Amino acid sequence: MEIISIIIVNYKSKDFVIECIESIHRFEEDSNYEILVIDNEGDSSLNNDLFLSYDNVFVYKMPYNAGFARANNFGFTKANGAFILYLNPDTLFIETTLQKCMDELRKNADVGVLGCRLLNPDLSVQCSYHDGYKFLKKILWQNLILINCFGVSKYSVKSSSEIAICHGETHNPPWLSGAFIFMRRDDVIISKLAWDEDFFIYWEDVELSFRAREAGFKLLYFKKVSIIHIGGSGVDVSTERYVDLELSKLLLIKKRFGNIYLFAYKNLVRVTLIIELIALKLSKRKTVPEHLNNMAKFYL
Repeated sequence: MEIISIIIVNYKSKDFVIECIESIHRFEEDSNYEILVIDNEGDSSLNNDLFLSYDNVFVYKMPYNAGFARANNFGFTKANGAFILYLNPDTLFIETTLQKCMDELRKNADVGVLGCRLLNPDLSVQCSYHDGYKFLKKILWQNLILINCFGVSKYSVKSSSEIAICHGETHNPPWLSGAFIFMRRDDVIISKLAWDEDFFIYWEDVELSFRAREAGFKLLYFKKVSIIHIGGSGVDVSTERYVDLELSKLLLIKKRFGNIYLFAYKNLVRVTLIIELIALKLSKRKTVPEHLNNMAKFYL
């Protein structure tokens, strides 16, 4: 039976990692797999002693916080599996998953990257992908002038019911969330689908999806498998996380669309932000929403 290598990157998420691994063992008793934990935390207390009861869990310590992409690539060099699952630590298996994913890739040679149905802790559906990569359009839809004149705000954010509908069937999306990325080992090597190490964290899953499609592969959102993704709600984004998100987004824009597009995007954000701040001041609201504070600190 072919081995599946599960690569989990840890950074200050020890409890999540332990719960994740326990959930995998609970539902995958009949699967042939190994778990490689890549510890980005340096001298953290996460070590092999925590998993002595499992003979297929291995912890590799990075000498520094190398970032998500680089740690995943290091994990790949240690993996023995014919199939690779890149898995976030804040995930929980709730059903038998690995065999179904492996069988689906075996049936579909044209699929290079498989993602599953991601659920919030309350079991509501969260985005396994979205259209946030349509950067200019998303900014235009959030412009107050266009919202007031044409009512376009309804296009900028999907409701929970709309998310559930667009995630209701197995299909080929434009990209897949890095929380759960299932691939063939040979495709990673032959088609050069390692993670782009220019990205420290965030948006590297979109970049990988771009390259997979350019290599001739389809991406598959596989609705028949579900896991819980605890950190995937996207709410209460801290200033530090916002900065990381925006830096990676700008890097992706530059890599995929070029400097002219990047210039247009940054200036459109600034114009939109100024309009929103002026409108906010005219409304005499005493507090500025956190997302506007974050944007103003970063772009103005």
